[in-house]
Amino acid sequence: MKRLAWLILPVVFAALPLEAAEPASIAVPGFTLWTVEQPRKITEHEYETHTPGALTRYQRREVELPEELLKEIELPVLTDIFIRKLVGSGKFTVVERAKADVLLGEIERAEEGPLDRSAVAKKGGALGAQYLALGTLTYAARDVELKPVAYTRRTHRIERGEIRVDLRILEVPTGRIVASVPGQGRLERRIDEDTREPRPLPGSFIADLQEELAHDLMVRTVDALYPFKVVSVRGGTAFADRGQNFRIQKGEVYEVLRRGEPVIDPDTKDVIAFDEEVLDRVTVTDVFQKACRVETGNTSPRIRPGDILRSTGTTSP
Repeated sequence: MKRLAWLILPVVFAALPLEAAEPASIAVPGFTLWTVEQPRKITEHEYETHTPGALTRYQRREVELPEELLKEIELPVLTDIFIRKLVGSGKFTVVERAKADVLLGEIERAEEGPLDRSAVAKKGGALGAQYLALGTLTYAARDVELKPVAYTRRTHRIERGEIRVDLRILEVPTGRIVASVPGQGRLERRIDEDTREPRPLPGSFIADLQEELAHDLMVRTVDALYPFKVVSVRGGTAFADRGQNFRIQKGEVYEVLRRGEPVIDPDTKDVIAFDEEVLDRVTVTDVFQKACRVETGNTSPRIRPGDILRSTGTTSP
């Protein structure tokens, strides 16, 4: 069965390499707080003639996020958690964050004047960075719902939180944005307390929320460069290249597909889809740190190394 898989997904793919001889090197400067540029109309006068002319300039403002929550979400800590997740994926070599900040400063200075791509590429090459990942905190919210338990002094407390980071992946030699990755961390906890008075939220809640966001962002970042794929096949058993580091679970069911010819946008010349053939369905039977074993019920499987796994969102009974 063949079908076109259009790449209009949460991760916006560009012309990134699907295969590489060694892990891609990536630099991750400290995450920043989202700002927006809003046009502001300015009237200017030309010397002695005082002829008014209209010019649109831009001013920046910070997004309105809860101040108390922002104090708890330390962006350098969030950046470091994401870097730890990237290293744990086994798919990237990560440049030291201090050096990544230097590279970002070089790019920002270049953007103030004529963009010297060769200088940026030279700096990136010196640091060993092929890609630069720029993360921006775009949303943060948290609430607590208290429900008194009838005829007792106990309270049922529900804590909810969500944070989002948008990540842009730049190709260092060209300065081109090659992928846009939205990450989201959501958490809900239900706690029974022996008092009707609200208490401060446990510090672990924000820490766990950041862990959830960093993991989601890592998975989407890896997907932008390296799809989940089969690495070896023996009869009806195969090994794939993700495991506990990606929270793969026993019993999860995946489609195995093979990519055919790319579909090219005639205007942009970008790859916008692939002709895909669904070969089989497999079930995860064992999970290791960086790999998993999958089984197929087909006695004559067509699967081979390099085929891609895509979650069906189901588990085997």
